Amino acid sequence: MDKNNILISALNIENISQKELSDKSSVDLIKRDDFDKLISKLEVSFNEKEINKIFSIVEDRYISEKEILSLSYEEVKKLKELIMEEDENGNVYDASLIRSSYKVSSFMATSLISDNEDFNKAIFEKLKTLKDEKETVLFMAAITGSFAIQSVVAWDEKIDDEGKSFGFKKIKENNIEEYLKDKIKYFKDILDDGVSTLASKTYEKVLSWYEDILENYSSIKKEREYKIAQIIRNNKPNPLEILSL
Repeated sequence: MDKNNILISALNIENISQKELSDKSSVDLIKRDDFDKLISKLEVSFNEKEINKIFSIVEDRYISEKEILSLSYEEVKKLKELIMEEDENGNVYDASLIRSSYKVSSFMATSLISDNEDFNKAIFEKLKTLKDEKETVLFMAAITGSFAIQSVVAWDEKIDDEGKSFGFKKIKENNIEEYLKDKIKYFKDILDDGVSTLASKTYEKVLSWYEDILENYSSIKKEREYKIAQIIRNNKPNPLEILSL
């Protein structure tokens, strides 16, 4: 199993490392010195404001839904790097023993879904709109392809234990916009062909998720391209230099 897959599993920390966590009392806060040492070992660039903000969130060893919603995609991506980090001897840093719910860990897993940051961020923004953990389980299973859509349909009444852990493979698509449009067409075609009432409700839900992600993706991509254009316009670089990027 590669490092990313190990991390994906580790993010659902409510269900792992309970031995380590159970040895600690509910008031066993993370020491700031230990936290700063952990930060210094990571290959992630934190500014002082981010360090203070993230420490205030993880100090009690638990990340709540309210806390995760207070962070941007970029901040959550950095926060993910703090979870279950090991030192050079393979021992987990005490300051990285941090719990979270499945819903919260889903936010932290978004940066692992693909290499396209606009797409990952679009999924991150959609996660904010989901009403509860059950819907989050269904969403992550359907969008990441971690379980067959037939299983998702079966989960409409009950979510089994297996659905509580991540196991998806990275989505590797060169054209995300076309990928999303193909998914939308796929689910529309299924609904047009006719399915059972239960399956229809689920397919309609998944279809709406993909439509929302495409809308988010288009908006995020447009905003990023606008910012790049502004930088280029303000800096007036040599066009030949731009072409060489």
